[in-house]
Amino acid sequence: MGQSPSSEKRKKALDDADYRLFRSTVAQQKACFGMDETKIWKYFDFGPHEATPLVCLHSTAGTADCFYRQFNELVGRGVRLVAVQFPAYSTHDEWIQGFDELLDHLHITKCHLLGASLGGFLAMLYARFHGSRLGSLFLVNSFYDNATLRAPLDQFDFSASFLLKRSILKNFATGNLEERIADSVDFMVDMIDSLSREEVASRLKLNCGEAYVGTPQVPEENITILETLDYNAVPEGLRAQLRERFPGAKVVYMKTGGDFPYLARPDEVNMNIMVHLRRVDEYYRGRTVAASSVAASSAASVPSTIAPAPAPATAPAPAAPVFVPAAAVAETAAPAPGSPTSPPPIPSTAVGDVESSAELPPAAPAAHVEEPSAPSPTAEPSAGAD
Repeated sequence: MGQSPSSEKRKKALDDADYRLFRSTVAQQKACFGMDETKIWKYFDFGPHEATPLVCLHSTAGTADCFYRQFNELVGRGVRLVAVQFPAYSTHDEWIQGFDELLDHLHITKCHLLGASLGGFLAMLYARFHGSRLGSLFLVNSFYDNATLRAPLDQFDFSASFLLKRSILKNFATGNLEERIADSVDFMVDMIDSLSREEVASRLKLNCGEAYVGTPQVPEENITILETLDYNAVPEGLRAQLRERFPGAKVVYMKTGGDFPYLARPDEVNMNIMVHLRRVDEYYRGRTVAASSVAASSAASVPSTIAPAPAPATAPAPAAPVFVPAAAVAETAAPAPGSPTSPPPIPSTAVGDVESSAELPPAAPAAHVEEPSAPSPTAEPSAGAD
């Protein structure tokens, strides 16, 4: 009996040359702390170790793998990236302690946090208690208060795996989607399929359990909020609440990108990450904008037999600088006119103006329209934002 079209499509997403390049270049590592040997953190760590690392936290549906497009591009620009996948924790306090131990294990005294959806919420919780270890926050389609998402947590302990996963999948965008957005959804569906029942239940508990962010110990000017304006599982009310809570933060709007813009529109997201890092970190300020040798290599064919991934060492050598028109994104706070550091005017098709000293290639247009399959909602636990 043959595979369904949706299964073949997801298999094709994981067989993407960029993803295969990432997995053949960057080694997945594991760490366990305390007496419970089931609490295993998985992570990818790559880039120059003298750089302040950017630690990436996935959403309810994600894994550490979902940031592979950032590794392929940003490591060659001199960024040290650490993408983590946390184990099954039942409470926010356990997660905060476990993440703090992971940073100790990696000998990271100071870092920047990028959090997507639930990852952004957890990043803000960590910043409330351990803000001294953080230089900045980069929040993607995230939320500040989960009061409207709360649900009885006992239901997640006794629900079947397929019901828990379906409660997350039903929030994914469906219908006529751009090819790259549809591919990002397919990739995340495959990531959910790889998770155990305990892992999914844990993420739903962290997403829907009672917790208060309070006042993160990170200056507001060191916070960037990125939102997409097309498909977004986080309700507008929660996103507006986040913007109102941090009026001094930089807000970037992307016209398209769906729930997972770091997969669907990596060029735009990567550009804004570089702008953010240069604004908040002296190490990245003034660095030459060069094409990533890792990203450039993705254009070449990847052999079917993948060599064992090497241990994290240093970033690939950047290629010669290239300057091309920037991708269409927007940021609420633009540089003052006539400022010595202001970039030349850039036409914008999104909301507001672009504040950027980095110029990257625009995102590739969608080739055609596809409709990814999604399970029809039935009676199941509430998952909230993905």
